[in-house]
Amino acid sequence: INTAIKTSPAATAELVIDEVRWVRASAAALPLPKFTVANLRLDPSTISGQTQASVSVRADVQNESVYNFYRVDVPIVLQNGSRIVGAGFVTRSNWATLTSQEVSLTLGYTVGEVTKVRIEPQVSRFDYGNTYR
Repeated sequence: INTAIKTSPAATAELVIDEVRWVRASAAALPLPKFTVANLRLDPSTISGQTQASVSVRADVQNESVYNFYRVDVPIVLQNGSRIVGAGFVTRSNWATLTSQEVSLTLGYTVGEVTKVRIEPQVSRFDYGNTYR
């Protein structure tokens, strides 16, 4: 950048950048986002206006990372052993660090026996546009 700044008395200033060194952000430099799931509830349900049996999933999920996120995508997967018997997706906005949010999903189809529920919030610590202070 080569610029002159008017001052009184008249003077000039110059900013010279001799070298630019680029460094790739590494995973070691940024802590991993961390979420914990508590109070997981799996309840029988019906879709309003239908008699078809379904299931509702609710859980309290805490953002234990050092980041505040504008958007967090939360896939919810229901399994019977290793077989997936149901899945859904919710999004949460403005999720501050060290706060908990309830995540809930009612599936619109019949689900068989459920032996495991996976709730794994998805964010990228390299997406600087998704974090705030």
